[in-house]
Amino acid sequence: MNTPLERLRFHVSGAIERGEKEPIAEKTILDAIRTGDRVTIVNRFGQERTGRATLRGPYGWVLNMGGRYGTPAVATAENITKVKPRKDRA
Repeated sequence: MNTPLERLRFHVSGAIERGEKEPIAEKTILDAIRTGDRVTIVNRFGQERTGRATLRGPYGWVLNMGGRYGTPAVATAENITKVKPRKDRA
């Protein structure tokens, strides 16, 4: 039981055996993003970059940053600075 994931599995399995409800996951900014939203992130150089959210992955949202081939980037909870909903959701 060294990794956080193993500790979480142990905690959840113990809670279920005792008849307790499963722990409620905390909501993050990642939960507010939907496909098509414009998301602004800060890259490793401190520059702000904006892209369109295309799909949710295990570490965050995959963004299409534009360009000829749709340069990808990953938006995590730590590097998101702004989320602008797409026009039909506003």
